[in-house]
Amino acid sequence: MSERDQTVASFEQPLPSQRMRGFARQLSAPINHRPRLTRWVLAGPATLLATLAFVAGMTVWWPPGAAGIDQIGMPLILSPVIWVCIFVYALLDENLSRACLVMLALIAGNGVLLAMG
Repeated sequence: MSERDQTVASFEQPLPSQRMRGFARQLSAPINHRPRLTRWVLAGPATLLATLAFVAGMTVWWPPGAAGIDQIGMPLILSPVIWVCIFVYALLDENLSRACLVMLALIAGNGVLLAMG
């Protein structure tokens, strides 16, 4: 093999970032295989679960007011707004894999916050 052939052969091997893209593509294949079902699950039960987790998590980080009930009252008042934001995001995001990851991170993050608080 000449030096030129060795150089060309080294460029033909996939880079680590390209290998990760292949791994990510394999993980997202079931999500992208049935987009309507995935979108329905994201906009329905996952949105409800994420909203409930977020509202429950707000009681941990929302500061108590003068009466000591703001950390309970404000999440209840803001829950419809939170639900709408998550619902619209689940419907409008073009990348279903990213929407699933964002929803999972939101649920897991607030779950950890509740477990610690």
